Amino acid sequence: MSGDDTAIEAAYRHDAVFYSGEAEFVEAIGSFLESGVGRGARALALVTRHKADLLKSRLGPAADSVEFGDILELGENPARIIPEWRRWLDEASSEGSPLIGVGEPIWAERTSEEMVESHNHEALLNLAFSDVTDFWLRCPYDASTLNEADLERARTTHMSLIDGDGEHHIQLDVAAMAAETLSGTLPKAPGEGLKVDFSIEGLHDLRELAAKQAVEAGVSGRRVEDFVLAVSEIATNSLQYGSGSGAAHIWQGVAEVVCEIRDSGRIVDPLIGRRPPAGVGRGYGTWISNQVCDLVQIRSGDDGTVVRVHQRA
Repeated sequence: MSGDDTAIEAAYRHDAVFYSGEAEFVEAIGSFLESGVGRGARALALVTRHKADLLKSRLGPAADSVEFGDILELGENPARIIPEWRRWLDEASSEGSPLIGVGEPIWAERTSEEMVESHNHEALLNLAFSDVTDFWLRCPYDASTLNEADLERARTTHMSLIDGDGEHHIQLDVAAMAAETLSGTLPKAPGEGLKVDFSIEGLHDLRELAAKQAVEAGVSGRRVEDFVLAVSEIATNSLQYGSGSGAAHIWQGVAEVVCEIRDSGRIVDPLIGRRPPAGVGRGYGTWISNQVCDLVQIRSGDDGTVVRVHQRA
């Protein structure tokens, strides 16, 4: 397939395909899936339910050979997508068939913070599955709704790009690209909100402040408890792996509550929080936070580490 007509290679491939509108999406992705399952591949498509229905109609009986997942549910927090792909790969690879996937983690309605982390997710896919063979992952981008900056970023995170001018192969420095997802900076936090330095003795007070701010922001029920859990886990990480203290800043955004925690420690694993930890150790807190909160942003360098946990109302 310069898009869909060649044999499935015994290697990991990660393509972007630009389309405009539903008809082009259905043709580009439908033909990719149809060709793959026709050659005996197992397939998983992480797209919206609406697009899954369009693909099922296009594929007809061949749709029975494709598994579908709702990207709006699975990928609301983009850090949850790599674990889902890994789960499926571990299960599907036991059969020995080649594997193909479709994932659309980037859509125009995402917030600016989600969009940044979604692009980081696309970059980290190349590191997460660098050891995988017989897996071809294709990521559709709606060029009619996404801005040019998002399309340009897609050109830097995939091994090849398919657009109206054909297929373009891209040379990637996977390790450097993954490292950049940690080394970047976050937008400046607002001046308002609650700021508190904490130590082990102050964790209880920090949890109470987090709960109060979450409720005032409109978060309710179990989601308040989840936010407090995430704040507690990240703060505990700061105490264990930083200098024994940390600084928290909690504020209310637009229909959300955000907690930022800073410390002097450094994280070097770009995939932290995207792989289930072997036990309750380094990486456990960020993993749990990603499972229970809407977005977790991590940046780390010589000046220390900052983690922002978002929970929507």
